[in-house]
Amino acid sequence: MAASTNVERIRQYYNNDVQREWDRHERHRFEFPVTMHFLERFLKPGSRILDIGGGPGRYTLALAEAGHNVTLFDLAEANIAMAKEKADQMNLAVENFIQGDARDLSSLDGELFDAILIMGPFYHLSQKGDREKVIDQTLKLLKPQGILAGAFISHYAPIYDNLRNYPHTIKEQSENLLGFLKEGTHILSENEPGFIDAYFADPDEIVPFFSSFGLKELAFFGAESLISQSEMKLIDLGEELLAEWIGFACRTAETKGAIYGTDHLVYVGRKA
Repeated sequence: MAASTNVERIRQYYNNDVQREWDRHERHRFEFPVTMHFLERFLKPGSRILDIGGGPGRYTLALAEAGHNVTLFDLAEANIAMAKEKADQMNLAVENFIQGDARDLSSLDGELFDAILIMGPFYHLSQKGDREKVIDQTLKLLKPQGILAGAFISHYAPIYDNLRNYPHTIKEQSENLLGFLKEGTHILSENEPGFIDAYFADPDEIVPFFSSFGLKELAFFGAESLISQSEMKLIDLGEELLAEWIGFACRTAETKGAIYGTDHLVYVGRKA
């Protein structure tokens, strides 16, 4: 059985460096626009949306700006505070900001949403039971025919990250990297330093996971598409060519190469 994630440690991690999380989509320019491309395909105008684990509000703010009624629900108080600040700066109306654990959505009992995003919690919940608990509660808040989107980190992502940034460490990291393919978890400890407690999913398990809850698959794609390994080089080409590559990434994100060669995977489904 997978080791348990320390959720309090996750909360502290995001509270301690909220600016870095906000800036992540500036450093990695494909994940956000590719994901928004697919969300916009399925969201109806003026949808009521719950953004669970939405961090400092990248998706919340973009969707509010597009005319949707959005509630941000996040584990870290600092993320909520930054999202409020950004909303004020952008003069955007966000329906609600709620701090809480994705495994306990009881504060939202009685609410119903046209769409729910789960774009962060599955990055960290190593126990399948915890992931199932999130979905069980989410579906109770989702209207019939509502849209659910969930994001995961691929279990290939640590390998790709090592290739891009630390290729000289292969002697020391080889067994550790192979372990991600087998176990899919990283629990922070003296023996396992680095990124905070994380769950890395096998791409082949994601669609069956959601199907087991009766969801109908609408899309399953690699958020960095086919260009994951060349992302930094493409950013250096300038905004005009970068925009062309983002368009290309959107058009190829559902290919097998994109799904197995990307860092982040996103599923979009519809409730019966």
